[in-house]
Amino acid sequence: MYSLQKAYGVGVSLDSIWGNADLTTLAVKQIYTQYREMYLVLTNPLISDPVNVNLADLKDEFINYDGTLVDLFTEIGDRALPTVDSIPKYKTKWATFGDAFSQGYKVDINEPGRAPDGAGRRDNKTEVSITRSRLNAKYMYDHCLVSLNGYFYPTDCDNDNLYILNGGKSLLRSRRNQIGILSFQDVAKIEQFPVTKNIISKMSAEGKYANEVVFSIDPKYQNKSIILSLAGHLVFPNEHNFRKIGDNEWLLSMSDLPIIERYFESRNFIDYSSLNLTVFPDNPDKINVEEFLSDEVLEKYITHEQSFFIVVDTPSLIRTTDYIRGSKLPGMFTSYDEPKSLLFVGRGRTAEYWKTYEDGHWAVNVVNSYMPNRTFDSVNEKHRVINAGTDTPHRLYYDSRAFFLNLGVDVLETP
Repeated sequence: MYSLQKAYGVGVSLDSIWGNADLTTLAVKQIYTQYREMYLVLTNPLISDPVNVNLADLKDEFINYDGTLVDLFTEIGDRALPTVDSIPKYKTKWATFGDAFSQGYKVDINEPGRAPDGAGRRDNKTEVSITRSRLNAKYMYDHCLVSLNGYFYPTDCDNDNLYILNGGKSLLRSRRNQIGILSFQDVAKIEQFPVTKNIISKMSAEGKYANEVVFSIDPKYQNKSIILSLAGHLVFPNEHNFRKIGDNEWLLSMSDLPIIERYFESRNFIDYSSLNLTVFPDNPDKINVEEFLSDEVLEKYITHEQSFFIVVDTPSLIRTTDYIRGSKLPGMFTSYDEPKSLLFVGRGRTAEYWKTYEDGHWAVNVVNSYMPNRTFDSVNEKHRVINAGTDTPHRLYYDSRAFFLNLGVDVLETP
């Protein structure tokens, strides 16, 4: 009879990485359900050396087996099993995030379609250029995402510069210039394409974009990992509100996203003029909630200039989260491990950070670490008719709970 010496595999969840597994209490059918791949090292008194078995080779016969592996081995006795010569070994490689200025990049604003030569009217400089000595701009474009003042933008490049499209609008609106670079160099190439009207639809003729939207994506992106930037906010696939419903179709549950809250949090950094919202002379900050949630406005929101898809050239992009400890000092968090990942705060915005090592830990500093305490947070959604995004007088904000999002891929190690 066979005996299990070692199990090595990877789970089906997006936060799973390759490693040794304890399968003693699981039914065989649960192993197939909970693990994407699983290899077993088995011994048998009739065999001189241990053998390696890919559990996928037994799937057709035992996918519904109710007993444990011990029960299975008892049942099959000394029957010969399909084996593999060796078990693959994987190493997880991660995307890395860094502040553009600390990495030596030179940043400028320029008119679209014009080289960053300093000429042109300031109000026309809606584009941001990034460069540094010996920069391979095309390679950077193929492997990096860029955030500016907490929100992501599509990029383009020429021979010498990477361009943040429409990024200059945020610099001019906010007078802030925090820029972060998320590098997928060790993970895979990436590709960007905009969200346009011709790829979005409703679930039915009676449906509303305020509830859900369907994206039809080119079939060439099958077997790759999809990330959505919705008006600068990253949305990752999950079973709850963004999932694949067909070979080429993805469903986004808009009603599960805090889009109104995100609008108010980001309006000083993102240009929302394309929404053409009604302007109230008595208070320009007010919006009509019913108008904002109308199909006409949400179509413009969904196809905003900062709405685009990011395709990562791997079928299994790993995502894990690590919460970071806050500090009593404004804009500071602390970490014992060196921070290299995306940091999220507030209602889904990223926080470009700079880090210093001191006294045995890393100080992680951001410009704005707070969660605004809006008056509408205490109002039932059904009664949100007119909103101005004002802060609650008795407490203007809370310390935001922050977390790192790690993005990676398992890479096969070669001998």
